[in-house]
Amino acid sequence: MLAIVSFMERMAQFKYSSVLDKEDIENMIVHLKAEMTEYENAFHSSSTLKTEIFLLIGALTSSSLVSSTSNKVRQCVKMLCKLINSIEPINLHQYLQNYLTAATSDQLRCARNDFIASIHGLISVYCSCTLSSYKLAPLRPVVKQKKEILHCKEKLKVMVNSVHNLVEDWMRDYTEFFVTVNVYYGTQLLSGHNKCISKTVKHDAFFPYIPMNVYVCFEDVLCTCPRETKIMFILSGFSSVPSVGADGSADNTRRPLAFASLPLFDHEMMLRQGQVFVPLTVLKEPVLKPWGPHPLIANEKDPVLIVTLPTYEYQVVFPDVLVEYQSIKQDPSSLDCETQEYLMSLVEAGDPQSLKPDELEMLWQKRSYLMHLPEALPLVLSSVTDWGYYFLSNVYQIIEDWAPLSPVQAMQLLLPQYPDMRIRQKAIEWILCASSDFLFNALPQLVEALRFEIFESSSLAVALLTLSYKDRRFAFEIYWQLQQRIDHCMDLAYAQRCTLLQKELLERHEADHLRDEIARQHKLLNELDCIQMDLRREESEQTRLSLLRSRLGALDGSLLHHNARLPCLPSFRCSGVVIKECKIFNSNAKPLKIVFRGLNSTYAIMHKTGDDMRQDALVLQMVAFMNDIWLSEHLDLRMVTFRCMPVGYRKGMAELVSDCATLCEIQKEFGMTGVFNKDVLRNWLMKHNTTEFLYKQALDNFTRSCAGWCVATYVLGIGDRHNDNILVTTAGHVFHIDFGKYMGDWQTAAGFRRDRVPFVFTYEMYFVINGGNQQRESYQTFIDYCCKAFNYLRRNYSILTNLLKIMACSDISGMNIESLNFVEKNLMLELSETDAVIQFTQLINHSLKSAFPRINFFIHTLAQVMSSSAANSSKTSDAVLSFVPQLYTQVTDGKIRHVRVISFEKRFLPNKLYKVEVIRESETVPAYVYRSFNEFNELYIKLRRRFPTVAFPALSPGTKMRSNVRDVAQRRMVDVESFLRYLFSLSPEVCHCDLVYTFFHLILRDSDIDSYTDNEDVHTDMHRNQCEVYLKIQFNDSKPHSQLSIFVGHVKHLALLSTGQAPDSYMKAYIRPDPQNLTKRKTQVVKASQNPTFNKELYYDITDGEHMLSTRVLEVSVWNCGGLMDNNKMYTLYIPLQKLKNQPEDRKGNRVLEGWFAFDKNM
Repeated sequence: MLAIVSFMERMAQFKYSSVLDKEDIENMIVHLKAEMTEYENAFHSSSTLKTEIFLLIGALTSSSLVSSTSNKVRQCVKMLCKLINSIEPINLHQYLQNYLTAATSDQLRCARNDFIASIHGLISVYCSCTLSSYKLAPLRPVVKQKKEILHCKEKLKVMVNSVHNLVEDWMRDYTEFFVTVNVYYGTQLLSGHNKCISKTVKHDAFFPYIPMNVYVCFEDVLCTCPRETKIMFILSGFSSVPSVGADGSADNTRRPLAFASLPLFDHEMMLRQGQVFVPLTVLKEPVLKPWGPHPLIANEKDPVLIVTLPTYEYQVVFPDVLVEYQSIKQDPSSLDCETQEYLMSLVEAGDPQSLKPDELEMLWQKRSYLMHLPEALPLVLSSVTDWGYYFLSNVYQIIEDWAPLSPVQAMQLLLPQYPDMRIRQKAIEWILCASSDFLFNALPQLVEALRFEIFESSSLAVALLTLSYKDRRFAFEIYWQLQQRIDHCMDLAYAQRCTLLQKELLERHEADHLRDEIARQHKLLNELDCIQMDLRREESEQTRLSLLRSRLGALDGSLLHHNARLPCLPSFRCSGVVIKECKIFNSNAKPLKIVFRGLNSTYAIMHKTGDDMRQDALVLQMVAFMNDIWLSEHLDLRMVTFRCMPVGYRKGMAELVSDCATLCEIQKEFGMTGVFNKDVLRNWLMKHNTTEFLYKQALDNFTRSCAGWCVATYVLGIGDRHNDNILVTTAGHVFHIDFGKYMGDWQTAAGFRRDRVPFVFTYEMYFVINGGNQQRESYQTFIDYCCKAFNYLRRNYSILTNLLKIMACSDISGMNIESLNFVEKNLMLELSETDAVIQFTQLINHSLKSAFPRINFFIHTLAQVMSSSAANSSKTSDAVLSFVPQLYTQVTDGKIRHVRVISFEKRFLPNKLYKVEVIRESETVPAYVYRSFNEFNELYIKLRRRFPTVAFPALSPGTKMRSNVRDVAQRRMVDVESFLRYLFSLSPEVCHCDLVYTFFHLILRDSDIDSYTDNEDVHTDMHRNQCEVYLKIQFNDSKPHSQLSIFVGHVKHLALLSTGQAPDSYMKAYIRPDPQNLTKRKTQVVKASQNPTFNKELYYDITDGEHMLSTRVLEVSVWNCGGLMDNNKMYTLYIPLQKLKNQPEDRKGNRVLEGWFAFDKNM
């Protein structure tokens, strides 16, 4: 009991840390030295007792003294071991036992020397395996000569000694343990030792441990080992409670528990020798990561593996590799056509992991013919079979002479499959040639790629520091990218690396006060966190708002004295807060809308805690790269993206887009049934774009951006798409927010998947794009945008997949190899571009026809209305009118002299519009406005609320019959005339108020009334425009059987039927002459459209291709499906296949004839 108390008292004298400093070590040595001296004095005293009296009386006392002092030595050693992760090597325990059980002075002296050497070795090795800068002087200084690795013929050997500081769950749940040892180069397994030698936990030392004692000798000779070789240790256990398999049998299979990887060479290119303490990473998922830095002990709970590498009489060094001669480029045209085509098909495959061994061998053999193709370099490097010293010169000579890779292509060489330091350095050189915008957007991947570097002082780390000097915004971005990994990362070795680089970044920017700027950012974020936490404690909505304004007032004063830069936009210096524009969002997390005041502008952000915003940042970054791809292909989809920055553990800030509304807000303007109103979006856009020019521009923005987000959300598998996650700006741009569900992680409710469509494309979106119900050319344009955007991503899929591969190893939730496979599957890489167009068109139609999105919208809207308080309920303000976005006055529009109702017209069913003449004093020509009865009723209600003392004449009440019949409209017209006459007879305060002038302000419908008619009743006959069809005719004669394919795309300007209705059309194709019509092929039927889209491919297998092209004619015709046996031909087109024969062949032997072809009308 006394020994335990003494141990706890001594432990209290030391700080508990995995990094031992000089004070820790010297205090421990002083304590141990004192206890050893006391023990040895007692030992010598007991051995010199000579007299009979002492022999009879003092024997018990001397024995007790020796026992007491030896226990103190033992407790002191135990304290030392406890401070260093409970590590007690087996040899230390044995030497301690020998020292404390010595019988003679000679035995004591020998045991003492061994014990001191063991203690010295323990502390020295431990300090070298942590971040401690302290080093013990060697007991015997040894100077070793250096020997190059190419002269070492010894085999690679390793001894696994023991496992210490065991996890409690392991000892409870597992009975036996074993370790496997493998040798890796990057992700490539070079050799392995998988013999299962099970061991149990031992309790015969101070702390439980597992004595492995596994000696491994690999067949690899040291001189053949690559410089970046890593030894991988995997600790597995047999469960004490067998799991039950699917067939009901007991499954007692082994389970991997932890792993560690140890670089064979250190940062000075010296072969590791002697004993090493390796911290084990506990496996939370069965994915091994044989890359990254040499792990250092950073946590007192880290389990530690003790391994011993052979010790030689010399230092083994890996020398620099010199390239003595240049590689010789070969002309690829000198190869035969078959070999050229074979090589190009391998290069176009793109993914090295999909290639077979013989294909990789071919790439290496023909590498000199591929040096002009930048995209072939990663494939060629993957085909290298030997990365040892002797072969490296062959590799380095080709990368020096290879065609430079683009920065995007070079990102692939930062993946763990390419661990060679020189190759990674070359990749960094290529990446740094990129524009500042690309480098800034790619910083998350560049920082994440630090995970794959073997040593801290890498070319990538140096490049990041260099970028921080060139542009100050890079310094802020790099700091926060490192910070989010420190906060979230489960890989402590990588977190340590980020901490060291962050420290280096701040120290190198000491002169420009970066540390002070960062400190002010942290202070701002901490204040926002405190405000948000305090708001969550309040239950009353009014109390929350009052508290928010109070706290923001204090923050406003603080920022006025000490400006701070925003982490998500370092160029914006906050000098205050616009308190009246700040609010609390209606959500469980209570995110804040904060509007900061700058020198010349304001900047609005959402601050949120409790959610991992790294997912949102990743999705937005990938969408931004998609947009870059589209822009590089000259496809501008007017994408709106915004900045999102995680700034701590499960917290972050995001930029708020101005002048926008969610679909839910737009739909609720028209009541709960707005979810099912097809023209709700179109009316909202018309309301905010009051001129024809602005509205057409908004329609173009809507069409393009809707196509872009349809493709982006499909490729990335964005889920949880309700109407509060889709927004529209007043200028027509569609964009999405809240990306917590992605890449196959679908939102479910009560066990059912809520996301039932590939992407959200609803009928109200179609109604905006199409301008009505019947399909028009504008909808065909939308389909073209979607299909082009999808195929451009497919062409450049390596850009997306390489960026995602780097992030797949991060700890971001839902981001893993399965996510990458999901994206590749959605890209349909196995299909041709034509087949991809067909498939994506089907996805568009499926999404449009599905009722699930609207049902989901309705349920979400209903839940929002029920959860919101009366204070936050969506009601139109009495100060403005619902169909005009702002107020207008007599000053802005000119004084109204007279108004009168002229007539009513049947427009915008089910409501009729009343045509009102407005005469102003400043204008000689009267203006005409078109207003519905409901809009007059809204003006009447809001005027009564503003002027309650005025007795306005009531408008006619509603009717239980149809409100759009002529008699009702006529009766209401009389009421409207009476209301207007009385209104303008009142005092100027009433008749010339802003509500009246806003009501009579010209809006879009007034300037272009004829364009806004219902397509179901008024059809546009297109007889004046020639009917055309888009065809892509392709012939390939290089295959065993020739194939002719005809892709039928859009058809424009079909004539109306004699009944005045649009036809239900389909297409037919024949190869003439064909008396028996054996070559008939046809498409599906598209109903009720003068501009149908088929996007269907028709195929013919041809036996005599050349003869057919010379003698046959392709007949393409449009038919109306009138029912059974009542189809009639509308148009016919003849194309001589000789035109196709005259087309040049591409590399794959295809001849293509495509474009718009005009029909001859069938009379």
